[in-house]
Amino acid sequence: MNIDSFKVTRVSVIPVLAKVSITYSPVKVTTQHIVPGAVLYHVYALGESSFIERVIVKSRPYEKSLDLGLFIDTVNLGLFIDTVTGSRSLIDMNIIPNGYNSHRAFLSKEDAEAYLDYCLFNNINF
Repeated sequence: MNIDSFKVTRVSVIPVLAKVSITYSPVKVTTQHIVPGAVLYHVYALGESSFIERVIVKSRPYEKSLDLGLFIDTVNLGLFIDTVTGSRSLIDMNIIPNGYNSHRAFLSKEDAEAYLDYCLFNNINF
């Protein structure tokens, strides 16, 4: 899947416009965006169970282990989780690209919601 752009098809409430396809090209989150206080929207691509978690960055990227890559400390404000402080991998969020999941991080809620629609509509699951 191309992580730089994706097409979202939404069903319109107006009968004449039954389907609308829009191609999004959101700003790619990089390590330069990862600063304390930044807000990210992390989309978990889990097919019909896909969801968004709002993340407040608490640290600059750091190496947790030589084998595991870069991590950040966060406060997670998700749908299924109350406020939780923890850490997360930049590789797992595809800020540093990986080949094992389709999760993504976004700078805007609108881009995250568009990607969530894409995952749900296309059953993107890992």
